[in-house]
Amino acid sequence: MQGKWFAQVAPGLEPMLVQDLEALGISAQMEKGGAVFQGDLEQMYRVLLRSRVAGRLRRRIGTFKAKNPDELAKGIRRLSWKPWVSPRQPVEVHLSSSQSHLKHKGSVAKKTELAIQDALRGPRKPGRRPSRSSVRVDLRVVRDEVTVSIDATGELLHRRGWRLSSAMAPIRENRAAAILMLAGWAPGETLVDPMCGSGTFPIEAALWSLGKAPGGQRAFAFEHWDSHKESAWKAAKKKIVRATPGRRTVFLGSDRNAGAVNAARENAKRAGVQSEIAFRCEPFADLRPPDGKPGLVVFNPPWGGRVSSGNVTGVWRGLGGVLRSRWKGWRIALVGPVGGLHNATGLSLNTLASFESGGVRVSVWGGFV
Repeated sequence: MQGKWFAQVAPGLEPMLVQDLEALGISAQMEKGGAVFQGDLEQMYRVLLRSRVAGRLRRRIGTFKAKNPDELAKGIRRLSWKPWVSPRQPVEVHLSSSQSHLKHKGSVAKKTELAIQDALRGPRKPGRRPSRSSVRVDLRVVRDEVTVSIDATGELLHRRGWRLSSAMAPIRENRAAAILMLAGWAPGETLVDPMCGSGTFPIEAALWSLGKAPGGQRAFAFEHWDSHKESAWKAAKKKIVRATPGRRTVFLGSDRNAGAVNAARENAKRAGVQSEIAFRCEPFADLRPPDGKPGLVVFNPPWGGRVSSGNVTGVWRGLGGVLRSRWKGWRIALVGPVGGLHNATGLSLNTLASFESGGVRVSVWGGFV
């Protein structure tokens, strides 16, 4: 099953994905929206279970030229489908098209489904019953070049399985991990999130510090591939998810909203890190830094539609004032909309990355108080 894989991430976070994969012993090259690497099932298992930054993982199964639907069907039929799809198993086709006549999603999807079933015709060999779960097939068409991939993920990888309780405007778990990496945080350094919402930043950091596999509590789409071997998967998973704890770390999550703090505590309990994180219901203006060496303060403060537009600048100005008066010597990472809102803090901040979140272009800024 050696082949080419594409790990997806929000455009703008590709360097952090490559860094994440390299930490897993995987050599990858950046592409827009992700990273490509060569590997076998062992690498697939490792990425799905251990990657903190990837959003989806696909196995690329072929590339060919096609100018029209008939050429598309011909190219699809030539590919090897038996490792991935059983005869009569449902297929879910997703199309991304640029500068191509192959842009009508409904007709392209139907043509692809029929061509796959044509390729699978013939007597079925004895073995396990075909899965009734659909297989996701991704077609990426640029001009006349078609790249065909099979999704190994299922639900996006940021859905770790522990966040059932959400506060307002939560950031995705994999993006929170990427932001921590951008800020240079590593286990052993104190982490404080004074506007923690549902607790994503401290929970992700605690899982990292304890060496817990982010994907260890969930299922994946590849488990429905026709070539899937459950015994091999269970043996590999047992080895890969084994925790490798890092350095002991202080984590503090706080929010002025009691409902958010309760949600964060529930999420931390499901993630198995409730004993690692101190949660408080307290506004940032009243929060005292933990004792010991300064570390990282990470914020996803109110902005845009979450508070009235007239109050946003004041919130950020107040945030900067509290930091300067009480948090000197601490590093900060700040998430907000692209633009000059971060200047309201009065702090000297550098742009670390920009990416899209919830349909809004956001930036990550970092610096020292």
